[in-house]
Amino acid sequence: MTMGTVQEAKPRASSLVVRALPLIFGLTALATGVALNETGISLGRTVILVGLPLALVGLIVIALPRKQLPAKVVYSGVPPAEAIAAATERWGLTVESPHRVRGRVRGRHAEITASKGRWPVRIYVAVQRPLDMGLTVQRGAKVPGDARKEHKTGDMAFDRDYCVRADETPRVDSLLTPRLREQLLSAHASLDDDGVEILLGESNGEAVIDTVRLAGWVASELERASVKVPPAEALVGTREAWLSFAQEQKLATADTPLSMWGTIEGVEVQARSVRDSFRNFHFELSAAFPQPLGRGLSLKPASSATQFDRTGEPVGHPAFDKNFSLSTTDSVDAARLVGPETRLALLDLRDAGLQLRADDEGLWAWVGFKPTEVDQVPHGLRRLAQIALRIAGNAERFPPNG
Repeated sequence: MTMGTVQEAKPRASSLVVRALPLIFGLTALATGVALNETGISLGRTVILVGLPLALVGLIVIALPRKQLPAKVVYSGVPPAEAIAAATERWGLTVESPHRVRGRVRGRHAEITASKGRWPVRIYVAVQRPLDMGLTVQRGAKVPGDARKEHKTGDMAFDRDYCVRADETPRVDSLLTPRLREQLLSAHASLDDDGVEILLGESNGEAVIDTVRLAGWVASELERASVKVPPAEALVGTREAWLSFAQEQKLATADTPLSMWGTIEGVEVQARSVRDSFRNFHFELSAAFPQPLGRGLSLKPASSATQFDRTGEPVGHPAFDKNFSLSTTDSVDAARLVGPETRLALLDLRDAGLQLRADDEGLWAWVGFKPTEVDQVPHGLRRLAQIALRIAGNAERFPPNG
């Protein structure tokens, strides 16, 4: 629990004056009407008739129970570095500076920072698979100039405190569950496609630990709720092709983000949609080697190599050398690991629109979204798995210094 004391809330003076205005006007009207009536002016009766109900309304408003402001918790504060250190020890995070730590909390990337070493402390926890909704959930004022529509949940308390926006607001209905809204209302939080951020005012280490835990709960609920969110409208046709391929290869799938993952011929693979901008997407594909190679493998487009990059020596394959930069710790390994057939397969994928990279962990590819080429990702994912197996096999055939 967070240490702190509670100060009782007090009514605002300005609120009391506003509540008393009907009574003040009513009594003023009655006094004016009586004075006019005594001087024989007929208008006095009319003023009395107006002032009497106004005064009664004022008495009723004054008698109504006043809404109390929420009690203010005053924490027994400590320096931010001390509070962050407590959370670092609890969650086993890596210290980058006294005011910035990061690591993994229950399988999710987490960061804790204190800007300029001062409160408030920012706690951030990422979701395991970023969404593709263009989602922002922000406490407080709306951001001007945002083309996305604002979404109302129907929860008056939540809609009063939070502004929700997304590319397609109907997709949000299943996402902001009652549990998620309750969690967000309990903190100064914000959400987007990538994760949750919570700001914590002056407090202590125990409060930071609790807030990291809360951020993890929010990220978990966001992931759980996203299972019921339909895909983006533009990706509906792509989804059907992915589902057919996933069923054939026995891969798991999700609609938000549109994704599939599992194993093909023993190789771990994954493909998912990534939002670029308003209703615009691309796809990312990956295939992991069964075991890390440990050979210093680096494959990247030749266009990304600078004039100062001398690591990628030509392998003697003109078309491949023109389009790719390939290097290994031992220069002899490059041509062994990525043999002639593998180079041709990589060139075929490049011609199909995939931007390819590789390291000791596996292969990664980026491809733009084309509504008319729904088989592009399934075909690319299968080929990536085959290439990964071939490179891994070459690594076994040609051990280091072999």
